[in-house]
Amino acid sequence: MVHDVALIVSDMHNGGTQRVYAILANAWATKGKKVCLITQADPETDFHALDSRITRIVCGGLGNSAGFLSAIGNNMARILRLRSAIRQAEAPVAVAAIAPMAILSVIAGWGLATRIIVAERNDPARQSYGPVWDRLRRLVYPRAFLVTANSKGALVSLQTMVPNRKLRYLPNPLNPVALPQSGEGRQKTILNVARLYRHKAQRELLEAFAMLVKDHTDWRLAIAGGGPEKDNLAQLAFDLNISERVDFLGVVEDLAPVYAQASIFVLPSRYEGTPNALLEAMSSGLAPIVSDGSPGPLEIIAEGEAGLSFPVDDVKALADAMRRLINDEKERARLALAAQESVRPFALENSLEVWNDVLGLEAAGIGVA
Repeated sequence: MVHDVALIVSDMHNGGTQRVYAILANAWATKGKKVCLITQADPETDFHALDSRITRIVCGGLGNSAGFLSAIGNNMARILRLRSAIRQAEAPVAVAAIAPMAILSVIAGWGLATRIIVAERNDPARQSYGPVWDRLRRLVYPRAFLVTANSKGALVSLQTMVPNRKLRYLPNPLNPVALPQSGEGRQKTILNVARLYRHKAQRELLEAFAMLVKDHTDWRLAIAGGGPEKDNLAQLAFDLNISERVDFLGVVEDLAPVYAQASIFVLPSRYEGTPNALLEAMSSGLAPIVSDGSPGPLEIIAEGEAGLSFPVDDVKALADAMRRLINDEKERARLALAAQESVRPFALENSLEVWNDVLGLEAAGIGVA
């Protein structure tokens, strides 16, 4: 079956890139486009629901390698499987996300008619996959048809490895489910939505919140997400004597009610691309606070016009920013309104226009219906 576009990613687990792919694939399928999703993981492991009209090709190849030589052999096998899947998709363009998978896809696509486009969904200057993959990034990315990023800052980083003529901006589409909410019914809750990994800096968030609890006894902290740091973070909350004020929500499938009830959104990550959770929180009317660890979030809050920022890993500065919004209801309301306006360009229809243009889909007669 000939497809209009193929999307390549290792799995459809609960991650930001996977969320972007699900939103795009479902939107294209709804508009009558023929979409093929190529993954290594089986559909049984999916977190995100996909339209039944989307073709799925599972090429396998997941798993760790026993050593360097084993890794070479395994990746050669993955490349052959990817090449077969790309041929089977019969799409004029394929978009591969997450650096290792993108690198293998570009190599797999050499000599084929399909245009292989890399979708970097983070900042390569800050996110490393190890010396081998980082080196391969520099060697392989210039051979892609195009290399895209979801923040202007990431594009600047990519200029050190890819010619400018091959670089394009592709925004994260804003999930249409995350609708703006009124201020009524909001609770005194500070919200963080992110996977529980060290680079997401929830440890620093807990430490900052602990500096506020004595003076603001009616405020709570809610953390939505799952990951390997769950037990460590729960223990830290206990050690800081704030367990009764912190809600670990786990993985939440429908975040709209969670956004609607909170008042402040905090993203303290050490590095990010363009976080879907931040876009959704801002569109839902939360006043945001972000770290300055990556350019993407700073671009979204318009360098302070639609949110506050603080130096990454600076616990006191984070506590001060939260205290400022806790104490100033008018400032919270002002930033919430500005935040909603700031993310309008990411609305699905607007984002689809950009994706269609960069991928050449409209030229192929399959523009937005």
